Amino acid sequence: MAREPEIPDHLRQVWRGFQTLSGDRPLGYGTEGPIQWASIDRYAERNCIVGDVFDRFVDLIRAMDSEWRELVEKARKSQSKNR
Repeated sequence: MAREPEIPDHLRQVWRGFQTLSGDRPLGYGTEGPIQWASIDRYAERNCIVGDVFDRFVDLIRAMDSEWRELVEKARKSQSKNR
């Protein structure tokens, strides 16, 4: 990203979690896999994210992760076309 987006206060914990967890992806065949559930669970446990807040945290991390991986894949395809 060219610059970090403006994050509303109520989503800062999720954004920090996504940034931290983004480094915990399996690698293979030239692409990154999704953030593992066990990593999300451990991060949440460490940060006292429980109950309904945990469920929402998981949903948001998964949605952000999916979008991020789509953007990365589009950039790879575009890059390979330009070669």
